[in-house]
Amino acid sequence: MDVVASALQRQLGESYDPFTDPQLSDPFPYFEQARAEPVFYSPKLDYWLVTRYHDCREVLQNSKIFSATNTLETIKPLCPHALQVIQSGFR
Repeated sequence: MDVVASALQRQLGESYDPFTDPQLSDPFPYFEQARAEPVFYSPKLDYWLVTRYHDCREVLQNSKIFSATNTLETIKPLCPHALQVIQSGFR
């Protein structure tokens, strides 16, 4: 799926860092600005962020459309030794 981000969406995504100040100590000004573009991608977190209440509610209640099942998959295939350890039950 091709997604064309607006300049504001790119700026919001690039500047989003919930683990450092000023966003860590007071996230409200940032999210007030972010509600102008209710969905944006954060490359730092590698996640899409949804900022409006009704949109968040829809995402959380509609797991057929919005899913995080890909987080359960490995990023790359496991090496043979890791597979052997998993199959043996970590013994």
